[in-house]
Amino acid sequence: MRLPLGIVFALILPTVIAAESVIVRGGEHPTYTRLVLDVPRKLEWELIQVDDLRLRLEGIRADFDIQNTMGRLSANRVVSIEPLPQKSELLIALNCACEVKSFYAGPKMLVIDIYGDPEELVTDGGPPKPTLTADKSEVENSPNPVALPLLLGVNTTKATHGESVSLSPLRSQASTEDLVAKAERVQKVEAHLMRQLSRVASQGLLSPKRGSVHQAATGPTNPEKGANTKETSADAPVKSVLLPSLNGLNLRAISSIDRDFLLSESTPQFSANGERCMADSLLDVQSWAGTSDFADQIGGLRRNLVGEFDKANTAAAIKLAKTYISFGFGVEAIQALQDVELPASLSHLRAMADIVEDGRLDTSAVHGWGFDCETSAALWAAFAAESVPSGVSINQDAVLRAFGALPPSLRAHLGPPLYQHLQAGRSKSAGILTKLASLMQRGRSVKDPAVQLVAAELSITAGEANVGLETLDEVIAANGADAPAALVKRIETLVEMEAIVPARHQELAAAFAHEYRRDPLGEKLAKANILALISVEKFDLAYSALMSTDGGLSRPNKEEAASYLLDRLVGTTDQVSFLKHTFALSEQGYQLEATAENAAAKRLLSLGFAEQALAFLETAASGDIGRARRLLRATAALDLSKPRGAEAELLGLTGRDVEGLRARARAMGDDHKAARLSYAMLGEEDLAAEQAWLGAEWDQLVTLDTPEWTVEQSILGAKPPSEEITSKVLANGRALLADSTDLRTNVSELLTRHEVVDAMPLN
Repeated sequence: MRLPLGIVFALILPTVIAAESVIVRGGEHPTYTRLVLDVPRKLEWELIQVDDLRLRLEGIRADFDIQNTMGRLSANRVVSIEPLPQKSELLIALNCACEVKSFYAGPKMLVIDIYGDPEELVTDGGPPKPTLTADKSEVENSPNPVALPLLLGVNTTKATHGESVSLSPLRSQASTEDLVAKAERVQKVEAHLMRQLSRVASQGLLSPKRGSVHQAATGPTNPEKGANTKETSADAPVKSVLLPSLNGLNLRAISSIDRDFLLSESTPQFSANGERCMADSLLDVQSWAGTSDFADQIGGLRRNLVGEFDKANTAAAIKLAKTYISFGFGVEAIQALQDVELPASLSHLRAMADIVEDGRLDTSAVHGWGFDCETSAALWAAFAAESVPSGVSINQDAVLRAFGALPPSLRAHLGPPLYQHLQAGRSKSAGILTKLASLMQRGRSVKDPAVQLVAAELSITAGEANVGLETLDEVIAANGADAPAALVKRIETLVEMEAIVPARHQELAAAFAHEYRRDPLGEKLAKANILALISVEKFDLAYSALMSTDGGLSRPNKEEAASYLLDRLVGTTDQVSFLKHTFALSEQGYQLEATAENAAAKRLLSLGFAEQALAFLETAASGDIGRARRLLRATAALDLSKPRGAEAELLGLTGRDVEGLRARARAMGDDHKAARLSYAMLGEEDLAAEQAWLGAEWDQLVTLDTPEWTVEQSILGAKPPSEEITSKVLANGRALLADSTDLRTNVSELLTRHEVVDAMPLN
């Protein structure tokens, strides 16, 4: 049975060990996103475009490790990375019409650079297919080549168990010309390597041991007598100076180009007020979570909090607090640091723990956090502020970059409060808010109600109210902690759309208002309940809830709800409800919306309630609303027989409507001439003739063209009888008799039209 088992193991073993690990790392640069694959050896590769970008490695069964790849990708160019291990392929979903470049940076580092604007969505045609070559020229001309020494291999024969390893002669496999070419290449590599080593040594990146570099170039020197040969050999280790770990660095080796990049990035960063910005290495939350499960990490760290002789382990407490912060447990992190004296460089940990608990800082601000910093300090400064006004200079790229680097669960937890902080003074369609909402949802397979609230608000702002309302319905139906806030937003949206709030939502708002009456959200729920009652014209219940002291509404919220109530009362056809509640509101002295007050006053004036109308017109207003308010006050003054008050309201105003009111005021004040002029200017001939009659302007009355006043005009225009004596005395008498008859008729009609009914009785 040994031979068959050996054959079976011989067949199975290659398949078991064939899979080779390929670590995929990612990082962001100012203009591109970089993916680096650590391959076991230099392989042929191919980038193809089907629906997504596919990377295929030839001659290997790859086991891709992408555990920490997406954590550092914050520019939104790469949506997801999915390995296909059976095919040795990597599926890369892009979020832009990107240009893709690939090259080898060294013998075992395959680099993929993705250039493009993440806001430019990928079209149906997909991104351009990358140029795929593995030539030496491509590596040398790549955007960020890494200068690494070339590795020259030797030919060997495969050794099996029990056999010796033999090296085949080099001359038997290559011609003399090949050997010369190889020797020349070796000399060039050695010279290039020595130049690079000299450069890094001169710039302080390496501290070579005395004689090491020189001996590598010129050969070993004669050691002194009694000296240890091992201590002066070229194989002695060289002490290196480690550069600080910076955010976004994903290269394993430090080359000259990488060194220059690191040194340029490690220069001190300062905010606008001259304060040094906190370094990214102190705010690297995404690296604090570790790779093991939360329970395993917390259990081990808590066991190490107390060391030998019951002495507190400060290092373990700091590590435990960082772990809590990375998972969003702020109170626990504060408790872990309760009895720990933090060094000055870590004094910000308590503030970070306070922020991750509920998204805001209740203690004093931290030095080194500035809105305009280039580091992650800009993000934590935005967290620490209650609101970030639009006038403040904030580094939006730094905020979004640092926020996108946080773990997905922490982004979903801290994203909504950060959205509220940045919303102050900004349009809801601002670019930083929309990008922030997109980063909240990235990498999350489950829906977070708080994130859904932000998405719904953005949808409503973008004019997609139906989409936003559906999202709010989902949050309300989930009946979680965010359901009351979603209900308030839904009712307010329906009110703004002048739509009717469903009865079930009104009842739910009343229930939530009672349940949360001692919570800060209770006031918003109480107001939402009143708005819902008003929308279905339950004015009695709405007014009772508005006047109730149990609701706990502040005066601004009461005035906002009363304004909506007054506006809906103006539009109702129920005269009793309108008069009942407008009279009640006019006595409260609320500062209501000017448009609603004007509309209510206009309707009250039309019904003859001038005094109640003036109660809504006491305050001043500007613009067109203020002009309309002055006209309404003038109308109310005329209804109350106060012509001088009406004219005072009309001072400085012009227009046809103004002249009409001014003419009424002048006529009421017995200034008939001015009234006639105003009516004549408006083209009101009949009213102008009336004012001319009342003002005894007979010559002006005759000139007016009005059929209503022909009798008066005929009397005023009648000529006296001629005194000339003619031979036709009888004819003249008849004519005079006819004229007198017409005159008596006109006078009778005139007395009838202008009958004085309130004349004093004769004695």
